[in-house]
Amino acid sequence: MSGEEAAKVFYDNNYFKRKDVAPKRVQKTLTGQNGVQGLDGDAHRNRKQMFLSIMTPENMKTLKDYTSYQ
Repeated sequence: MSGEEAAKVFYDNNYFKRKDVAPKRVQKTLTGQNGVQGLDGDAHRNRKQMFLSIMTPENMKTLKDYTSYQ
């Protein structure tokens, strides 16, 4: 399974949940506490949309310019 079909299954909250899945030690060191990786439903979609809205081609180029080793 791949593509749109897989994405629909993966994002279906009846099959998968994010909240309280990662151990606290992982949240504190890798993903951050209260990050989008630990949200479900509308809270996840809203936070994800906020980040996606700032990922314009121009902003991505700026980020690349700032982070590229020269």
